[in-house]
Amino acid sequence: MFFSKKTLVFTSIFAITFGFGIGDAYAYCDRNHPIGPGKYCQHTVEYSCVAGCYCWGAAKGQKLSIQWADGVSKACENRWSKVNTELCNNQFGVCLCPDAYPKSNGGSSTASDCYRTNSAGTKIYNKKYKCDAGKYLPADSPTCTSCPKNYYCPGVNVMSSKTEDQGKTACPSGLQSMAESKSSADCKQYVTCKSGEYLPANAKACSACLDNFYCLGGTFAVSASHQGLQSCGPGQSINESRTGCTDMIKCSAGTYLPANSTTCAPCPERYGCKGGSYMPNSPTEQGIVKLKEFSITHYMLAYGAAGEGGNIEEQCWYFLTEEGYKKCIENAIRAHENQ
Repeated sequence: MFFSKKTLVFTSIFAITFGFGIGDAYAYCDRNHPIGPGKYCQHTVEYSCVAGCYCWGAAKGQKLSIQWADGVSKACENRWSKVNTELCNNQFGVCLCPDAYPKSNGGSSTASDCYRTNSAGTKIYNKKYKCDAGKYLPADSPTCTSCPKNYYCPGVNVMSSKTEDQGKTACPSGLQSMAESKSSADCKQYVTCKSGEYLPANAKACSACLDNFYCLGGTFAVSASHQGLQSCGPGQSINESRTGCTDMIKCSAGTYLPANSTTCAPCPERYGCKGGSYMPNSPTEQGIVKLKEFSITHYMLAYGAAGEGGNIEEQCWYFLTEEGYKKCIENAIRAHENQ
């Protein structure tokens, strides 16, 4: 069936004059000409759904054309209960938004399009909000938030509440948890250690950092293992402040590392320099020893080891060549004679 342009114009003017609907009419409708979601039919003219209501449309054969003298627009804006009793429940496809979510934009098609606004003016829709584990839904909010310390949050799928947080449970008395905890198993006894301290296994009090480790401090769960001990990798050593690691300076045999330096230097006469890895910029020189500090017996053992092919490095480790061993012995004897 087709209406003439004259008929449609008259119908639109009639509807507007008597307050039937809002907006521009753009199609003819009745039970044989159904409408889609977000629209409704009044006096055989199709309109976009009114703010404050949602319109799910109507299929062919359903009751469709609303015959209200006072108009759907006025009824939705003023939240008249007869919208639900006479229209929503009788298959006309127009329903009031729920009391808890009384607002909607024009053209809304489902109850989930209805919303309320919180004190900040944020829209909270009539739908369930899903929060993953480690997050919860704060009161009167549409946004999931990270679980705070001393709570655990297993995740929720709920409607936003005006009065209470949802999906957040406090740890039992005496137990704590870290932020974004997901289950009650995350609630434990925690101890906070200062820089330079660690938490020993099964202890509830911190101790001073162990040798060959550095400790930055922090909050640790009481457990069967040490917490807060950190070590350095190969070629590194703990720095002077014991707050981290630094790369070592490697000096070859016959050289040493002067104080406050990062460059190896040749071993001076009457000194022994084994070589090795040393801390850069140390306030004291490293890898150098005065020969006279060793007894003649020590150097004679070194000389004997050199002559017999023994373990020379253990006896006179300052020089790794035969000439070096001889000089080691000569210097040792001279130093001994001058004592």
